[in-house]
Amino acid sequence: MDNQHFLDWLRAARRDRDGGSSARKRPRPSDSADIIDPPTPATMETIPDKRRRIGPSASHGGAGEDRTPRPRRPFSRAALSPKRSASFVDESSIRSHARSHASSSIMSEPSSNASARKIRRHVQLGPDPVKFMPFAEAGDNIPRALKELLLDFNKVEAGAVPIISHSRRDEIRRSEARVGVFENAFLSEGAGQGEVESPPLEDVLRIMRMANECAALRCDEHAWNCGVHFPLLRLAIPENSLLKIVPCTSARVSNKQFLPASVPNDKMVDFCLAIDPYWPLETEDSTPASVAVDEVRLSLSSYSISHTDYAPLAQYPIALSIAAKHQNGSGAEAEAQLGVWQTAQWKMLEAMVYSGLAPQGSDAGDIVGLAANPSPGACLEELGFLPGIYIVGHRWTFAATTRDPESGRTTLWTGKDFGSTSDALGIYRIIWCLRRIQKFLTEVYWPWYQKYVLDMEMSDG
Repeated sequence: MDNQHFLDWLRAARRDRDGGSSARKRPRPSDSADIIDPPTPATMETIPDKRRRIGPSASHGGAGEDRTPRPRRPFSRAALSPKRSASFVDESSIRSHARSHASSSIMSEPSSNASARKIRRHVQLGPDPVKFMPFAEAGDNIPRALKELLLDFNKVEAGAVPIISHSRRDEIRRSEARVGVFENAFLSEGAGQGEVESPPLEDVLRIMRMANECAALRCDEHAWNCGVHFPLLRLAIPENSLLKIVPCTSARVSNKQFLPASVPNDKMVDFCLAIDPYWPLETEDSTPASVAVDEVRLSLSSYSISHTDYAPLAQYPIALSIAAKHQNGSGAEAEAQLGVWQTAQWKMLEAMVYSGLAPQGSDAGDIVGLAANPSPGACLEELGFLPGIYIVGHRWTFAATTRDPESGRTTLWTGKDFGSTSDALGIYRIIWCLRRIQKFLTEVYWPWYQKYVLDMEMSDG
């Protein structure tokens, strides 16, 4: 019987080769293949090629090829049971979305770095270049007040100075295993009197938990700013102080002449610490400082005391600028943005100082012309530097810009990390360093500003 079947098959094959009609009546192997062994998603792409190679319909032109795609459509719906379909949507699609979100965050980093490099090239090679340098190479090229600030930050990093109020010692010691704060981090009893008390441990832990959650979820900059950065700034800078915390992600430089050539007027910084000329808050009416600020504003076409027309900063002089990025953000981009922003701030300060508080009605263009004097003057040398901060995820880094008194060239000094929001001790370090910067702003920057920008007698402050 087996031999007979084989002979019958051989005769049929010969008739098929000679063009016999029985070949068209025989069932196509591709039909039985569809019934017996339905394709899997992994092999669907290769099945049509196999059918064209081995199926007899391949010799009949397009008829066989028209049929091969047909099983794909019903297979995608019928081959999956409802239970498996639900599993596919609930797990695979969600994981795919998570991977896509993570991938987009990671893939955006090279793009951000490319953007930062482009900005740096424009800033460094333009007619009014900005130089980027690490603090490690500063030597004697930075002012004394900046050296003292860096020395204090180094002491904090080395654990050589206490940074937490003695009143917080007991509550933190009860949680020592959890927060990792050592005994030498506390001030001795009675020390630091008159200074603002360190915040409670629970407030610090709340920020730590939120920061770690933002990092784990790959949150964007807005989430970091709202959930971590602003609350931490508020812990460090009390509400009733001379400095105001001003979120300013939409602030732009008001005058293009303040920008380095060919640099776009895009997003610059996320927060500013600004001077409140109406402080102390108990004062109901104007103060000598607020009157002086208004007089300067009236002399400018933008009516802003700052180098931006962003309304919340129009009447509050900018003292400290902060650029922030998410966990996978570009530190180089933050540095570039901070460098451009503070270059504009230097030009604004120069303009107001060298205009001699320009007569009312002068516009910003006239003031820029007056400020173009190649000799900067002793007043700007006395200020020395503008402090800045850039944040990338957990890491907080101090920066500063200086202005060369002869060339007028701005240098952004970078690379001094001073704390991390990933642990409680790192947050206490950030708070201590922010308050150290606050000390410089209130004791050095603001008196200088009153004297040289507002033209106030020191007894008026």
